[in-house]
Amino acid sequence: MALEVKHFNRIAAPPEKVWEQFADVMGWPSWIPTFRGASWVEGEAWTDGARLRMAMGFGPATLGVDVTIVNVDLPHSIAWTGRRFGVTSIHTWTFTPDRDGTIMTSEEVFDGPAPQLLGVTGLRPMISRITESWMDSLQKKVEGTPDTTDS
Repeated sequence: MALEVKHFNRIAAPPEKVWEQFADVMGWPSWIPTFRGASWVEGEAWTDGARLRMAMGFGPATLGVDVTIVNVDLPHSIAWTGRRFGVTSIHTWTFTPDRDGTIMTSEEVFDGPAPQLLGVTGLRPMISRITESWMDSLQKKVEGTPDTTDS
């Protein structure tokens, strides 16, 4: 049985502007509190098969995660998959137009024996806090940035 974590957030900007900020992985550490670094290690950014290395901080510890980009439909959706500590995951982000804004959805699915055990002992709340922080930070970043999509 897989562990699923899903969140929604509405951002007062078009999907193209949300995607523009989201796509800047080198800038993630400047506005996502848990990120210590992100870089492309293989392939062309945001294309099928490209590999992204992320470093996330948990107190004094840093956890590195490599993911492979899959299911690209820019600027509407992107997904990546990864495996670490016996856990396989897929994380899908969608950016759906909604009147004068965007509904951003984050859906993560974790599979393997560890998520089932950890789901009861704290994995779901920890992943939820990280994802909510990421989404809230992106909303603040996008809504605080002048719109240049019409320039």
